[in-house]
Parts: sequence; structure tokens; C-alpha cells
Amino acid sequence: GSFLVRDSSTHPGCYVLSVRVPKYENPAEVSHYLILRTHRGVKLKGLDKEWSTLPALVTHHTVMREMLPCTLRLPKVKGTAKNAAAQSHGGEEAGGELGEDNYHQLAEVSGLVGKLKM
Repeated sequence: GSFLVRDSSTHPGCYVLSVRVPKYENPAEVSHYLILRTHRGVKLKGLDKEWSTLPALVTHHTVMREMLPCTLRLPKVKGTAKNAAAQSHGGEEAGGELGEDNYHQLAEVSGLVGKLKM
């Protein structure tokens, strides 16, 4: 689902992953997951797996949901010629979900996440 990563207001030095989820998963339609800092990087509370960086954690969860109720969905990049062409033809680009635009989206998200204090 759609998501954002923010500084935790209750656990200084940690982050929170807020994910939009189906109503049957959480009536508020948003679930929050604490991201802890470790000596090797970061991890979600309750999960043993660790990632070296926050962007790596986000990237992983766009493919594998692990303990989340769904995979994370990267925002669509607006204004690219490929996206406009795909939309005008009523479908995805020929490369499917792992097309070139998704790599650009991932780079953009990684850049935004990198701006968070680590």
C-alpha cells in the first residue's frame, strides 16, 4: 500500500513506517510499524531481518511484505513520456511492473528517504 516514513514521536532516534492498509486489516486504514536502528543498520520491530540502510528496507518491502499486510507501493512518477504513452493506451508499459520507470521511482524514493536523519 501507500506509505510514508517519518521520525518517531515516541521513540527518539527511531522511525515509523505508516502504511495504508485495507479496512479489514485496521479500521483506521493506516497501520504504523516502528523502525529500530541497529548496529548493522535498521529493522522493523518484531522482525529479525536487518537492512544496512533505510532505503534498502523500503526497497525490500516493495517486493516482499514480510510482516506487513501488503507490499509497499512506490508513487507513480508523473510527467514522463513513457507514463503518458502507457496511460493513453490504457495499460502498463511493455516491461510490466519491473520497468525502467519503476527503477526511477525507486531512486527517487531512495533519495527522499536518504534525506531523513540517520
